[in-house]
Amino acid sequence: MQIGRTHNKYMQEGFGNTQNGTNKAAMTAFVSIAMIEAGVEKTDKSLVDAFRCIDSQNYQDGYTASLVAYAYSLYTPGSSRARQAYNTLMNMAKGMYYNILFPGAISISHQK
Repeated sequence: MQIGRTHNKYMQEGFGNTQNGTNKAAMTAFVSIAMIEAGVEKTDKSLVDAFRCIDSQNYQDGYTASLVAYAYSLYTPGSSRARQAYNTLMNMAKGMYYNILFPGAISISHQK
């Protein structure tokens, strides 16, 4: 078996770490997107299991959130889970935007 190479750091060694260990959500979402775009039926056991895996993962990075949001927009467009994935991504983006505008600032909603 020949091992391939990836050129993106998120596609190496489990897509980075989360608090609970390696994050499988990004790779699973990436493969799920490819399967859906290739025409695999959405009721296929592999896809159903893949989205079950995605739902069981904790992730806190924008790359994974964007893959998950896109995967759900293809798998179940307009569903509550697709909207939830999109909202998670948008909330991350707002936080990143705030940190860019006000580096080092603590937002009121995050103060203890």
